[in-house]
Amino acid sequence: QLLLSLVHDITPGRNLAQGMWNYQKQLEDMVDHRTAELQTRNQWVLLALLLVSVFALALVWNRYRRKQIEEVLSYRQGLFSAMFESSGLLSGIVDQTGRLCEVNQRALQLIDLPATAVIGKDFVHTPWWQEEDKSRLREALSRAAQGQADSFEATHRSADGKTVWVQFHAVPVCIDAQSYISVIGVDISEMKRLAALEAHNNRLLAAVFDHAEVGLALVSPQRKLLNVNERFATLVGYSRHEMLAPGFDIEQISHASDKPLSLIHISEP
Repeated sequence: QLLLSLVHDITPGRNLAQGMWNYQKQLEDMVDHRTAELQTRNQWVLLALLLVSVFALALVWNRYRRKQIEEVLSYRQGLFSAMFESSGLLSGIVDQTGRLCEVNQRALQLIDLPATAVIGKDFVHTPWWQEEDKSRLREALSRAAQGQADSFEATHRSADGKTVWVQFHAVPVCIDAQSYISVIGVDISEMKRLAALEAHNNRLLAAVFDHAEVGLALVSPQRKLLNVNERFATLVGYSRHEMLAPGFDIEQISHASDKPLSLIHISEP
């Protein structure tokens, strides 16, 4: 038996294999490095896209919110204009220094002047106010500037010479974080006329009541004398002061035989 031994020089192959392995390792390192670079780049790209998306969404949301706010402001402006111009009230806005900032057409019609003639002027010295009312207006504006609402009556002289009675309310308001005073006037001329007419009628009735030739008395359902005329006092023998004093009862001046009938009539509505 023979042992056949073959010896080959594999150094070049080993070197080649080692070289191939090193080359492969370099390629893998390059691929890993490139992959990492691409991943990092992709991350930045994704982050940029995310930021752009967020920014775009923010713009869309901002436009939506701005549209909503504009709609609300438009509605409130329309509501304010409707109340300010169409309410039939005399309305104005005064700043903290007493300058007139806004005024409605109803108030301008009273003095027959355009807004440019009074806007920016000291409100106290505008054509609406008569001298006897200016001090009361200053007091009301001063209180409103300090946060306290105030009311008072004043007379205006209209462009056609008529006297107009107005009930004014000076109210502190806040507009765009700024303090102003809302001055609202209600025309009470008709109410004053009716009140004067009622007072005249009351005086006329009182004169007829007091000077009638028959005895007259006003009695409550509780049998209390509310008023009697002089003729009635003369007939029953008591003074008006005695009969209208607290505790005086109609029974005191009623005959015993007449009390049931008298009390029935008094109790009836």
